[in-house]
Amino acid sequence: FTADSNGIQWKSAVGGGDDDDISSSRVLPAKSIRGAKWTVFGRSGHVRVRSDVTDPHSRELRFDGFPHSDFDRLREALKRHYDVDMQKHSMSSAGCSFGNTDIEDGCMVFRQCILEDADEEGEEFEPRDGDEMMSINLTEVSQCVLPGNNRNEIEVQYHES
Repeated sequence: FTADSNGIQWKSAVGGGDDDDISSSRVLPAKSIRGAKWTVFGRSGHVRVRSDVTDPHSRELRFDGFPHSDFDRLREALKRHYDVDMQKHSMSSAGCSFGNTDIEDGCMVFRQCILEDADEEGEEFEPRDGDEMMSINLTEVSQCVLPGNNRNEIEVQYHES
Protein backbone atom coordinates (compact mmCIF):
# COMPACT_ATOMS: atom_id res chain seq x y z
CA PHE A 1 0.00 0.00 0.00
CA THR A 2 1.49 3.32 -1.09
CA ALA A 3 -0.06 6.79 -0.94
CA ASP A 4 1.71 9.55 -2.88
CA SER A 5 0.76 12.59 -4.99
CA ASN A 6 -0.17 10.37 -7.97
CA GLY A 7 -2.71 8.32 -6.04
CA ILE A 8 -3.02 5.19 -3.96
CA GLN A 9 -1.26 2.12 -5.29
CA TRP A 10 -1.45 -1.36 -3.88
CA LYS A 11 -0.35 -4.85 -4.72
CA SER A 12 -2.31 -7.90 -3.70
CA ALA A 13 -1.91 -11.62 -4.19
CA VAL A 14 -4.22 -13.03 -6.85
CA GLY A 15 -6.38 -15.69 -5.23
CA GLY A 16 -4.96 -14.99 -1.77
CA GLY A 17 -2.75 -18.07 -1.74
CA ASP A 18 0.77 -18.64 -0.49
CA ASP A 19 2.29 -18.06 -3.94
CA ASP A 20 3.79 -14.54 -3.77
CA ASP A 21 4.89 -14.72 -7.43
CA ILE A 22 1.34 -14.11 -8.66
CA SER A 23 0.14 -10.63 -7.75
CA SER A 24 -1.98 -7.79 -9.04
CA SER A 25 -1.02 -4.12 -8.85
CA ARG A 26 -3.62 -1.35 -9.10
CA VAL A 27 -3.69 2.44 -8.84
CA LEU A 28 -6.49 4.75 -7.70
CA PRO A 29 -5.79 8.22 -9.21
CA ALA A 30 -5.42 11.09 -6.73
CA LYS A 31 -8.14 13.21 -8.37
CA SER A 32 -10.77 10.49 -7.77
CA ILE A 33 -10.25 10.09 -3.98
CA ARG A 34 -13.20 11.61 -2.07
CA GLY A 35 -13.00 10.36 1.52
CA ALA A 36 -11.63 7.83 3.97
CA LYS A 37 -12.71 6.07 7.15
CA TRP A 38 -10.57 4.32 9.78
CA THR A 39 -11.88 1.40 11.81
CA VAL A 40 -10.09 -0.79 14.33
CA PHE A 41 -11.35 -4.26 15.07
CA GLY A 42 -9.40 -7.30 15.97
CA ARG A 43 -5.67 -6.77 15.94
CA SER A 44 -5.46 -4.33 13.06
CA GLY A 45 -6.69 -1.09 11.57
CA HIS A 46 -8.80 -0.99 8.43
CA VAL A 47 -9.15 1.85 5.93
CA ARG A 48 -12.06 2.45 3.57
CA VAL A 49 -11.29 4.82 0.71
CA ARG A 50 -14.23 6.34 -1.21
CA SER A 51 -13.73 7.44 -4.79
CA ASP A 52 -15.76 8.79 -7.69
CA VAL A 53 -14.54 6.29 -10.30
CA THR A 54 -17.17 4.85 -12.63
CA ASP A 55 -16.29 1.21 -11.86
CA PRO A 56 -18.81 0.14 -9.16
CA HIS A 57 -16.26 -2.35 -7.75
CA SER A 58 -13.84 0.51 -6.98
CA ARG A 59 -16.15 3.13 -5.44
CA GLU A 60 -15.19 2.02 -1.95
CA LEU A 61 -11.91 0.20 -1.52
CA ARG A 62 -10.98 -1.52 1.72
CA PHE A 63 -7.50 -2.13 3.03
CA ASP A 64 -6.63 -3.95 6.23
CA GLY A 65 -3.68 -5.08 8.27
CA PHE A 66 -2.50 -1.66 9.50
CA PRO A 67 -1.06 -1.38 13.02
CA HIS A 68 -3.27 0.62 15.42
CA SER A 69 -0.54 3.28 15.60
CA ASP A 70 -0.76 4.07 11.84
CA PHE A 71 -3.90 6.22 12.14
CA ASP A 72 -2.08 9.55 12.52
CA ARG A 73 0.44 8.78 9.76
CA LEU A 74 -2.27 7.70 7.31
CA ARG A 75 -4.50 10.65 8.20
CA GLU A 76 -1.63 13.08 7.60
CA ALA A 77 -0.70 11.46 4.26
CA LEU A 78 -4.28 11.50 2.98
CA LYS A 79 -4.72 15.13 4.04
CA ARG A 80 -1.43 16.23 2.44
CA HIS A 81 -1.79 14.38 -0.87
CA TYR A 82 -5.57 14.36 -1.49
CA ASP A 83 -7.05 16.99 0.87
CA VAL A 84 -9.11 14.21 2.50
CA ASP A 85 -9.72 14.12 6.26
CA MET A 86 -9.83 10.48 7.35
CA GLN A 87 -12.49 10.00 10.04
CA LYS A 88 -12.69 7.34 12.73
CA HIS A 89 -15.63 5.03 12.05
CA SER A 90 -17.31 3.00 14.80
CA MET A 91 -18.39 -0.57 14.17
CA SER A 92 -20.76 -2.53 16.36
CA SER A 93 -19.90 -6.01 17.54
CA ALA A 94 -23.07 -6.44 19.59
CA GLY A 95 -23.88 -9.79 17.99
CA CYS A 96 -27.42 -8.84 17.00
CA SER A 97 -29.21 -10.70 14.25
CA PHE A 98 -31.54 -7.76 13.57
CA GLY A 99 -31.06 -4.13 12.72
CA ASN A 100 -31.80 -1.28 10.33
CA THR A 101 -30.69 -1.33 6.71
CA ASP A 102 -30.00 1.49 4.29
CA ILE A 103 -28.45 1.91 0.85
CA GLU A 104 -25.47 4.29 0.77
CA ASP A 105 -23.16 4.82 -2.21
CA GLY A 106 -23.93 1.44 -3.76
CA CYS A 107 -23.60 -0.48 -0.49
CA MET A 108 -26.23 -2.04 1.73
CA VAL A 109 -25.38 -0.88 5.25
CA PHE A 110 -26.67 -2.89 8.21
CA ARG A 111 -26.76 -0.97 11.50
CA GLN A 112 -27.52 -1.95 15.05
CA CYS A 113 -31.10 -1.04 15.96
CA ILE A 114 -31.41 0.78 19.28
CA LEU A 115 -34.84 0.97 20.87
CA GLU A 116 -35.41 4.00 23.07
CA ASP A 117 -38.20 4.27 25.61
CA ALA A 118 -41.15 6.35 24.50
CA ASP A 119 -41.50 9.77 26.09
CA GLU A 120 -45.18 9.46 26.86
CA GLU A 121 -47.28 6.62 28.14
CA GLY A 122 -49.00 4.59 25.44
CA GLU A 123 -46.40 5.32 22.73
CA GLU A 124 -44.34 2.53 21.21
CA PHE A 125 -40.57 2.26 21.35
CA GLU A 126 -38.74 4.56 18.94
CA PRO A 127 -36.03 2.73 16.94
CA ARG A 128 -32.86 4.60 15.95
CA ASP A 129 -29.71 3.65 14.11
CA GLY A 130 -26.72 2.52 16.11
CA ASP A 131 -23.21 1.77 14.87
CA GLU A 132 -22.64 -0.04 11.60
CA MET A 133 -22.40 -3.81 11.87
CA MET A 134 -21.53 -4.51 8.22
CA SER A 135 -21.83 -3.14 4.73
CA ILE A 136 -22.03 -5.08 1.48
CA ASN A 137 -21.11 -3.72 -1.94
CA LEU A 138 -24.23 -4.39 -4.00
CA THR A 139 -22.14 -5.37 -7.05
CA GLU A 140 -21.24 -8.53 -5.08
CA VAL A 141 -24.91 -9.52 -4.67
CA SER A 142 -26.50 -11.78 -7.30
CA GLN A 143 -30.03 -11.60 -5.90
CA CYS A 144 -32.08 -10.78 -2.84
CA VAL A 145 -35.00 -12.98 -1.80
CA LEU A 146 -37.88 -12.52 0.65
CA PRO A 147 -38.21 -16.01 2.19
CA GLY A 148 -41.82 -17.18 2.61
CA ASN A 149 -44.36 -14.70 3.86
CA ASN A 150 -41.99 -12.92 6.24
CA ARG A 151 -41.54 -9.26 5.32
CA ASN A 152 -39.01 -8.66 8.08
CA GLU A 153 -36.24 -10.86 6.67
CA ILE A 154 -34.21 -10.96 3.48
CA GLU A 155 -31.85 -13.53 2.05
CA VAL A 156 -28.84 -12.07 0.24
CA GLN A 157 -27.21 -14.36 -2.33
CA TYR A 158 -23.75 -13.72 -3.76
CA HIS A 159 -22.17 -14.43 -7.13
CA GLU A 160 -20.38 -17.76 -7.24
CA SER A 161 -16.65 -17.47 -7.82
